[in-house]
Amino acid sequence: MSLAQIQKDHSIIVSDIATDGILKRRLMNFGIVKDTKITVVKFAPLGDPIIIDVKGCQLAIRKSEAKYILSK
Repeated sequence: MSLAQIQKDHSIIVSDIATDGILKRRLMNFGIVKDTKITVVKFAPLGDPIIIDVKGCQLAIRKSEAKYILSK
């Protein structure tokens, strides 16, 4: 299951980032690494971007990026 499929107020534990290159490095720089808990806080009015909580910080990411963040 990917982060893009998670509903508001639900969480996942990251098992993998299924991409390479710049996008993977960018997500890892945000603190999105294996075994990190991510909670979906809310969605923008049109559903994209997604506001997530990672280690106490809120971030906005696109659904096209969230689909690469996989859970266990």
